[in-house]
Amino acid sequence: MLAELCTGLLQRVGALADAASEAIRATPGEPPSTAVSDLTHAFLRRTIDDPLHRELMAQAPSVLVEQYRHINDTVAQPPIERILTVLAERGDVKPDVPVATVAQLLLAVLCEGNRIIAAAADRENALARTFHTITLLMSGLAADGVGAHG
Repeated sequence: MLAELCTGLLQRVGALADAASEAIRATPGEPPSTAVSDLTHAFLRRTIDDPLHRELMAQAPSVLVEQYRHINDTVAQPPIERILTVLAERGDVKPDVPVATVAQLLLAVLCEGNRIIAAAADRENALARTFHTITLLMSGLAADGVGAHG
């Protein structure tokens, strides 16, 4: 049952990621940073606003172990890869970015960010710090001339 809940949650987040991919693809002249930033913040924000999300993100890795890895590999990681692919096609990320590896690492960072926020006494402050840090990390992927905030 936990695996089904986790899969459903990640499918919903994946749908948001796919919508962001399409929005980025549909606006080739616009910087992608807002869509990516909004999606990242929304995912992290769920840790505060959605108790089920918070508990699933906290418990699933240790309870489901290999099944959790499989869910991440097959449900959570592909939408991140699709966003990165769209960004690469547009020239918004460095040309040598290995999409699958970056997607896997970004997923791990997002999941750890959820854990940090969930465990914090001041979740709002933890969200702000975590979001800022992830934004800094992601800015290293940007192609020359493409800033983290547009």
